[in-house]
Amino acid sequence: MKAELNRTTEEPDIRKKAAAHFGQTVRLKYAFIDQHRHLFRLISMCRVMKVHRSDYYAWKLKPLSNRAIEDTALLVEIKRPYEESCGIYSSPLIHFNLREVGIICSITK
Repeated sequence: MKAELNRTTEEPDIRKKAAAHFGQTVRLKYAFIDQHRHLFRLISMCRVMKVHRSDYYAWKLKPLSNRAIEDTALLVEIKRPYEESCGIYSSPLIHFNLREVGIICSITK
């Protein structure tokens, strides 16, 4: 009975604070949960945000996916020739330079 009362009073408060995050990506929901762990119980926030606790803990261990890490490294390699050319290089030239160095990616990535 006490747990049910706790739940009915806590979940509306979570909804108020998290209103802006409901349409957001899962990563932003996890970040919200992480920022508000000291205010609300984890299980209640996960229930309201409709995410699994196990997924939250997995995100906590590794917040960026392998793809996101690769994209960040690629972005550094893309910016280097662009900045060296004072912003003159176009995407086909940057793509050509990356392929010459041995970095394989598509022209749109």
